[in-house]
Amino acid sequence: MSLNYDLSQLGPCGVPNYGYDTNTPCIILKLNKIHKWIPDCYDSMTMPDNMPSRLQEVIEITSLNSSEKRVWVSCDGLNPADEEHMGEIQFYPDPSFKASFFPFSGQDDYHTPLIAVQFLNPSLGILTTVQCKAWAKNLKHETTSAEFLLMIGFKDYG
Repeated sequence: MSLNYDLSQLGPCGVPNYGYDTNTPCIILKLNKIHKWIPDCYDSMTMPDNMPSRLQEVIEITSLNSSEKRVWVSCDGLNPADEEHMGEIQFYPDPSFKASFFPFSGQDDYHTPLIAVQFLNPSLGILTTVQCKAWAKNLKHETTSAEFLLMIGFKDYG
């Protein structure tokens, strides 16, 4: 298998203006290279209770069509207000990193896998805190989550 990543898999997030010109911005997620780490992946039979229900549904559906192991990803608002203002999101190609990209062991031709997250209808002019988490049994969210602030455009109050 080639470890090169096809940027066309990132949908509208793989081409300029990356959704920013339509107030549907994209961000790109990657896992830092964890030398020789082999993911212990969740599947539809082993999901933790604290995993978001939206992600659990995706895992159940995906497991029906594929037995490929994956490191799953969720992105949510940090609190209920952030969740509301974040709006709907779309992952490209899907909310997972294929386990076949791991382990990283210093290969010269290694390309880190990418996931694009597109915010489809974020509230304009509202500062929103988003937290994305990678899900594998042998990852700790204290060290594998990313928080960032999102604010798109401004409302015209005039």
